[in-house]
Amino acid sequence: CNRIKEGFVLVRNPYNPSQVTKYSLSPDVVDLISFCTKNPTPMLPKMDV
Repeated sequence: CNRIKEGFVLVRNPYNPSQVTKYSLSPDVVDLISFCTKNPTPMLPKMDV
């Protein structure tokens, strides 16, 4: 499932696995999403660039 299209992501706390936090990925909350990769080519067709 595409997290950006869903509009949120659930993140489990690595120190307290029973704690899960829901973060909004809505454009009115998120200013930037950064991807770090050596080879971005496979990702480019899926992005609106």
